[in-house]
Amino acid sequence: GNSSLYGTHPGYWYFIAGFPAICGAMLPLFLFSAKDAMISPPDSSSPIETRHKEGSSKLVGIIFFYIIMHSFSAHKEFRFILPILPLVCVLSGSAIRRIHLMNGAKNRRRNIIVTTVFMVLLNFPHLMFLATIHQRAPIAVTEYLSEKIEAESVHAILGESGTNSRRKFSAHFLMGCHSTPVFSHLHVPFTDIETWTLDCSPSCRGNASATCESEVFERNPLEFVQDSYMFGDGVTGDEMVCGANCKPLPDFIAIYDNNEKVLKPFLSSVGREVARFPQSIKGLRVNTKSSIPISLQYDEMILFQIKG
Repeated sequence: GNSSLYGTHPGYWYFIAGFPAICGAMLPLFLFSAKDAMISPPDSSSPIETRHKEGSSKLVGIIFFYIIMHSFSAHKEFRFILPILPLVCVLSGSAIRRIHLMNGAKNRRRNIIVTTVFMVLLNFPHLMFLATIHQRAPIAVTEYLSEKIEAESVHAILGESGTNSRRKFSAHFLMGCHSTPVFSHLHVPFTDIETWTLDCSPSCRGNASATCESEVFERNPLEFVQDSYMFGDGVTGDEMVCGANCKPLPDFIAIYDNNEKVLKPFLSSVGREVARFPQSIKGLRVNTKSSIPISLQYDEMILFQIKG
């Protein structure tokens, strides 16, 4: 299909990066359990252990079969193999049980407590970072927009003597491909919200003779804005002549801070900055050898409200 248009990885990527990443701290436990299930000889004196080993072997087989089948697809993502994570948890728990049995019953309670604390300490910081900081901006901006639009909509309705007329708002996201979840979070009762995200659809990416809106914007954000909207230049007061797809300014415009220096003077001339949303720890670059150009890396999302 067209999934390769959104990036590709080599066939072995799930084994060296994808699977270890979703396992996290459980990876050594999973490998221990997989080795015990697939290589170590079964204990013929214990029928329970034999059935346990057979069950573990089947789970390991399912996991590797799932990964191998997904490895044939050129486009790979961590989320594609998340369905096997519960099986990894089962096998990791089995490994913990085996380790405790090998150590005997004398210190079993202490070992269980130490293991539990160890796993929590290894996983909890990552959980908090991923849940509250990492790539938080797209969700935070849509939640903020929902609250702000709802407040303004209620105020307008009350000002219209309690009528139930629907209010209309518009929000444009001037940023790269699939940067925000939009309507999965942006919805307000009795309100119509019109959004615009830059096109990077498969039909556009798959056409060698076409240039997607997201690509045009990334090459020259200022020129793209000038061609897209009807407003003065904010400096001389002259009216701009916009392109064929010229549209009126929306109620809200969101950008990333990598374009702030170029676009803020113009956006400030037609509106005001109302909020900033951190995307990660400011200045942190986890992959210092990233193939993404520096100009496309960012720390914050900025929301402007356009003057009515």
